[in-house]
Amino acid sequence: MKKNIFLCIGNGRDGTHSLAENIRNICELNNGNYKVFHETFAADVYNNLHENYNNKFLYKKQNQKIINKLNLNEIHVSNGYSLLISDLYLKFKGNLKIIRIKRHKNQWLTSFKKNIKNYPKKHGNYSKNKKAEIYRMAAWHFNEMNKNDWDALSLNKKLNWYYKKNDEFIKNIKKYIHKTNILEIKTEDLTKRVTLRKITNFFNLNWKTPEFSLKTNISKLDYSKMKKFDKKILGTFYSSFDYLYAAKNPIFGANYFIDRVILGYQNRKKYIHSAVDVKSFTSFLNRLKTLSKLNEKN
Repeated sequence: MKKNIFLCIGNGRDGTHSLAENIRNICELNNGNYKVFHETFAADVYNNLHENYNNKFLYKKQNQKIINKLNLNEIHVSNGYSLLISDLYLKFKGNLKIIRIKRHKNQWLTSFKKNIKNYPKKHGNYSKNKKAEIYRMAAWHFNEMNKNDWDALSLNKKLNWYYKKNDEFIKNIKKYIHKTNILEIKTEDLTKRVTLRKITNFFNLNWKTPEFSLKTNISKLDYSKMKKFDKKILGTFYSSFDYLYAAKNPIFGANYFIDRVILGYQNRKKYIHSAVDVKSFTSFLNRLKTLSKLNEKN
């Protein structure tokens, strides 16, 4: 099979986490020889622009260090990587494939503002935090205005610029990457199986499409839009699950789901949901063996 590198890019707050989980699921289902990464170098990409935007030599040198960490048979899902695409194309040529995920602007704007409020250190140049961990791209990095004028802008105007700038990068991509190597999907369609099929076929036309699309942050799902049966399943499945305790103690979460894996396997012939097939159960056991080996080393 031809080796490729896939870059899945968005604006941020448009479902890259869910996209990454679905891609992992697709690869596992088809035994695909790909490693999937989510936002591994995003901070490096943005901070390099922020720190070296006025030093082209150093900027390109640091970008090249990041690019050298990316390889064929890898899938990188993140926002910010659009800044690297022209240089990545020079390295990978026709082996570079792009998935672009885009959320409706109004929903994106609401979500991004909320994220800035909750995580100001991850949104330098947009939040009021003076010592951010990530400094996102801004108009003054591209000499479109000076920094003082940028700082005087409202958050809405800054985010409108950010949204349009990402669109501009995508348009430039199409100038040198063939359209067959680009897949564009909408965040709102990510839960549809037809979208999952498009993503699967983009990787390999001979691959099987998973039955269900995964969506992260399930506790934030809008239950009013769910089917009655799905509401019943989630209500039953999570009735005794403590999200906060699982976050503080992941062993609690692991034991909780292991119990349900066992139950799903034992009742696989009669459950109409949460049934665990033999192949999946075998794969699960192999992962537990890996965990056991890790314990032996320590």
